[in-house]
Amino acid sequence: MATQSGNRRITLADVAARAGVDKSTVSLVLNRKALAARLLPETRRKITDAACELGYRPSITAREFKSGKSGILAMVLGDIENVYFASMAAAFIKHAEAAGCQALISVTGYDPKREIEALRMFYDRNVDGVLYTLHSIEADPALLDTLLATRFPVVLHGSRNPGTFSRLSVDCEEALEEAVGSIARRHRRVGVFVYPGEWPRNYRSFEAACRRHGAIPVPCPIAAIESKPLEEEMVAITREANAPRAWFVSGTAPAMRLASRLYRAKVAIPEEFEMVTFWDTDWCSVHIPALSTIAFDMDLAMAKTVAHLRNFATEGPQHLRLTGRFIPRETTR
Repeated sequence: MATQSGNRRITLADVAARAGVDKSTVSLVLNRKALAARLLPETRRKITDAACELGYRPSITAREFKSGKSGILAMVLGDIENVYFASMAAAFIKHAEAAGCQALISVTGYDPKREIEALRMFYDRNVDGVLYTLHSIEADPALLDTLLATRFPVVLHGSRNPGTFSRLSVDCEEALEEAVGSIARRHRRVGVFVYPGEWPRNYRSFEAACRRHGAIPVPCPIAAIESKPLEEEMVAITREANAPRAWFVSGTAPAMRLASRLYRAKVAIPEEFEMVTFWDTDWCSVHIPALSTIAFDMDLAMAKTVAHLRNFATEGPQHLRLTGRFIPRETTR
């Protein structure tokens, strides 16, 4: 089906002439305006039939010019195979499409250069907003200054940047209080895997909960990012003779890999080894053994994120907060 007559693009005026109605009426129907519902079904059908016969396609550029919006929301993440980020991306796409937007996902493989290139590309394409789940947003000071100066809509999740961007975070204090309180009845030392620079800044609630319950937090630095090397590094640490017998693991995928390795090695879970992971996905409950987690409502988180990105012009930077909860399963007693 062609979209042009000769070398000329089909316009709303062409559709209006074919349907025998006013151009503004055609605009209501083809741009899916609420007022189109007031038109007679016969009129709406005449317009859609005319558009189909002529091969009309909307001009995205014209729509952007009139609305000031591209109708595109974007997300930048490191690993789409990670079940946590896959769940996040699925929810993001769902709510973007429900809001009438197209969702674009950039997967960077945790390469800082690609992360910044993706963010710059989305800025240059004038997308309506970006959910950025990585740590590299400060790597390009010029781009950072541009984003802030132009009030470009960005929501950070997991970033260490404390600046004036919008942020999505989870309040875990009550959930950690319950989880640590349960484990501290059986374990004096509680381990946690941390990346360089994260301790104690990103784990103050965990550290405080341990102190309140008489447990000693044992932060263990890790360096690997890719799944298999990270799995090997965590297994090696937990099998050391003096390693804690209870652990908190940041990330659903690493926790699943660690639990599976220990389970196959005939480590009795939770009798000999207990574990809680941040965060929860549907896979945590069906994994063998089922993972105890600090959880939050991912669907609600993405609904809030999409709504905020679309309304950023009026809301300005916001801190989007959710509340975590502890879900005990088979990796804790």
